[in-house]
Amino acid sequence: MAEIEAEVVGIRIELPANQPILVLKALDRPRYLPIWIGSQEAASITMAKKMLVSPRPLTHQL
Repeated sequence: MAEIEAEVVGIRIELPANQPILVLKALDRPRYLPIWIGSQEAASITMAKKMLVSPRPLTHQL
């Protein structure tokens, strides 16, 4: 199976469950991949996308 390079489009919220979804987009084709994630992971990714710095390391930095 070939690897497909993707970029983070953003975090969306699925209603009515209020479940965060990470949306990835393939760089070389018009395809999207939704990944259901936890609220803590969504908060960490949102902080990283906004270039905010946490006083302590976040999970994805450990």
